[in-house]
Amino acid sequence: SYTELAIIKEGNYPEELKLSVLRDYYESGSSLNSTAKKWGLSSNSLIRLWKDRYPIDSKSLSLSHKK
Repeated sequence: SYTELAIIKEGNYPEELKLSVLRDYYESGSSLNSTAKKWGLSSNSLIRLWKDRYPIDSKSLSLSHKK
C-alpha cells in the first residue's frame, strides 16, 4: 500500500528537508497533495507521518522530535 511504501522510504529524507517541507506546508496553507508534489515526495503520506513524528512549534517553527 501507499502508506507502507511511504514508511519504508521515509527514512531516506534528512531531518532538515522534513522541517522545510513541514514549514512550507504550514506557512503556505497548501494541501498535502500539492506540498508533496512541490517537494517531489513519493507520497503525501510522508507529510502526515512527519506531522505526527515532528510536531512543530508554530512560533518558532522548529523541529522537536516526539519520544
